[in-house]
Amino acid sequence: MLTTRVRILLVCSTLAVLPACSSSSPTAPARESSVLLGQGQTATAPGTELRVSLLSTYVLGAAALECVANAPCNFSPSTTLRVEVPGMAPENRLAYIPNPMGGDAFSYGGYVVRVKGFDPAWDERAPQEASAYKVLLGVTPE
Repeated sequence: MLTTRVRILLVCSTLAVLPACSSSSPTAPARESSVLLGQGQTATAPGTELRVSLLSTYVLGAAALECVANAPCNFSPSTTLRVEVPGMAPENRLAYIPNPMGGDAFSYGGYVVRVKGFDPAWDERAPQEASAYKVLLGVTPE
């Protein structure tokens, strides 16, 4: 007759995928690094090899829009970023600033870059001078 200890070892060895028997812990979610860039600034996202430069921002103020009364205006504030990782060709990427569905995200060099917003936050009454804004980015490993 098998002892209790032998039975447990036998069950754990055949069902090693069960968390109670496995000595490994579940994979932790990827940690996001935040980067806040002003016009012409370059920074390396903390804990990564990804360098990001803010090349330009585009905002469209209320005076430049033709809006229909009592309806939301169609606007597309955006930013142009230069991304660089050692061993890869640098790329310029256009990303739209968050709307109710979230900001644009793109993959490059093993990272996902998500544009999280402008600082100060943009709305139709905000300054129209694009250089008045900084851009907040989130960077996570792929």
